[in-house]
Amino acid sequence: MSDDLRNIRPGAESAAPWGVERATGSPPDRSVRRIATGHTEPLLAVATAVVDGRPLAVTGSCDRTARVWDLTTGRQICPPLAAHTGEVCAVATAVVDGRPVAVTGSCDRTARVWDLTTCEQVGEPLTGHAAAVAAVATAVVDGRPVAVTSGGDETVRVWDLTTCEQIGEPLTGHTSAVFSVATALLDGRPVAVTGSYDDTVRVWDLTMREQIGEPLTGHEEGVRAVATGWSTAAPWRSPVVTAGRCGCGT
Repeated sequence: MSDDLRNIRPGAESAAPWGVERATGSPPDRSVRRIATGHTEPLLAVATAVVDGRPLAVTGSCDRTARVWDLTTGRQICPPLAAHTGEVCAVATAVVDGRPVAVTGSCDRTARVWDLTTCEQVGEPLTGHAAAVAAVATAVVDGRPVAVTSGGDETVRVWDLTTCEQIGEPLTGHTSAVFSVATALLDGRPVAVTGSYDDTVRVWDLTMREQIGEPLTGHEEGVRAVATGWSTAAPWRSPVVTAGRCGCGT
């Protein structure tokens, strides 16, 4: 693991048109289990997509590559996506102008966009973070696909995936590394939810690019993961699940 990521300490609607339709809670059928090998160092991130009707997984690794796998066969569909010069810490997927893409975040302080049909990089790297890009999520804001990134520089940034340019100024407020980000709809508004080693969770309006309300507090040892969901009892609300280094909360 790079020094950039190791040195981060306390104190210091998705753009993809797919989702889970039904979950049974039962173990997966062993007959469809696949073991995909190819990375030379540990994995740090996984995301999924559908390309030309095929379910795919995109993985990021300490070996500084991202790889694209056919989930039906368990095989790589193209050479490794190798442009980052640091560990690939985060992966998310989206659709841009009808093309499925992956967005990767790295300890080299950049994010990159990849066309999953051609397995080629799209545009220039997304630069601006002053430390490792530890988390990536995607959303649709005013009809355009965006990526939301966060990392060790305590900021959250929003990027137009069509132009590969940053939208507005960084979202600031956290006082330590921001290791997790998720997106959701809140009363019809696209929002990002971020978790930080400052022990807080913050909600951001992605249209106005400003924080909504006060920070969510309660964790005592940093927030390492964030996820959003949907409640059938209250479909206008988006439940948030957060996890710290030593426990979980809702």
